[in-house]
Amino acid sequence: MRLSHHDYRRVNDAVVLLYRLAFTEGPLKAIVEVLPRTIGGTISCASICRPGIVDFAVSHPIQLPDPVENEPVMLQHPRVNQPQGGVFKISDVVSRVSWHRQDFYHFMLPYLILEDDLGIDLALPDGSVLRACMMRDVRTFREEDREIFSLLLPHFISLLSPPTSRTGSLAGLGLTRREQDVLHWVAEGKTNAETAAILHIAPGTVKVHLERIYEKLGVENRHNAARKALEAMNPRAIF
Repeated sequence: MRLSHHDYRRVNDAVVLLYRLAFTEGPLKAIVEVLPRTIGGTISCASICRPGIVDFAVSHPIQLPDPVENEPVMLQHPRVNQPQGGVFKISDVVSRVSWHRQDFYHFMLPYLILEDDLGIDLALPDGSVLRACMMRDVRTFREEDREIFSLLLPHFISLLSPPTSRTGSLAGLGLTRREQDVLHWVAEGKTNAETAAILHIAPGTVKVHLERIYEKLGVENRHNAARKALEAMNPRAIF
């Protein structure tokens, strides 16, 4: 789907903020701070799940059930059984009436009214699982919200499983070395001006390189180019 210019601007601002917050507060906290600002909702949460261990972050100071102690119930969430790597809403899977009958819905009621959430359950290269979602107390997520979440997802993966060699893994995209350098920093959320300063070239030169990159990758904008780059740099992640 084609997003509006305003939506792409929000995504661009979110990517810049994501990397800045990740540097100071860590990737999970950055994710739960960026999702409400970009997509909006009641509360967001993100976790990295390994056997017997869960690292967890939430956007608001609210008491939620312990994900380790309540893992059997947590695995009843409708999104868990959906295809790996997709961004799904509860409303994609169950009707409102059916949802209100489910054990998971009643399990969550003491903590929050969860009518819908938009999120991901994704296997990472190290075998851990990223679970991240934006929750709402009404079913008002748009398809544009899903697309925005999808554009942010490769950046989440990049923060949580940084590859050992960044530009080397871009070699298979058919780009020159300088184009790989530019695309690498764009995928890291840098603006044209920031990329130019890092590479000691003019911002206009960065723009020219990006136009050539778009043509070679068959994409229309920096967000889809960054998405292809991050997928190439994280080849073991399950999208």
